[in-house]
Amino acid sequence: MRYMVHYNPKKNYDKGLYDFDTMLNNLFGTVNSDSRRSPAVDVIENENSYIIEAEVPGYSQEEIDVQVENSVLTISASQAGDQADQEQSQAKGTYLVQERSRTHFSRSFSLPKDVDVEQIEGSYKNGILRLELTKAAESKPRSIKVNAA
Repeated sequence: MRYMVHYNPKKNYDKGLYDFDTMLNNLFGTVNSDSRRSPAVDVIENENSYIIEAEVPGYSQEEIDVQVENSVLTISASQAGDQADQEQSQAKGTYLVQERSRTHFSRSFSLPKDVDVEQIEGSYKNGILRLELTKAAESKPRSIKVNAA
C-alpha cells in the first residue's frame, strides 16, 4: 500500500539553517540560552536620546549594576545565594525538580560617539530596567539662520 506524503521543501531548508546556526554557535563558543541568562532588550532612538529597556525580572534594584567604561555600557546582575537562602530552601523540603536557579548575567553595548556619558539616567520598575542615554548637545542637528548682507 502506498501513502501520499505532502512534501515541504521549506521544512528541510529550515532544519538545515538551524543545524548550521547550531554548528556556528558551538564553533564560536556561544552559550545556549538555556545555560546562560541574558536579558531581552529594546533599543530605541529619538531626537534627544537613546533608550535601552532590558527585562530583568526577579532581581532587586540593588542586584543590578550598570557601568560605563571606554564607551562600553555594561548591564550586569547577580543573585548571590547566601547561607540564609540555603537554610530557607532546606526548610521547605527536598527539591524533586529545580529549574529556577540563582543566576548572573552581563551584557555590554558599544555606545555611539554622540552619547553624553555624564547624563545617563536609569530607572527600574516591574522587572524592566530603563536607561536613557542623552545625546550630546553638539551632536544634535541645528538650524543656522542666514542673514542678508
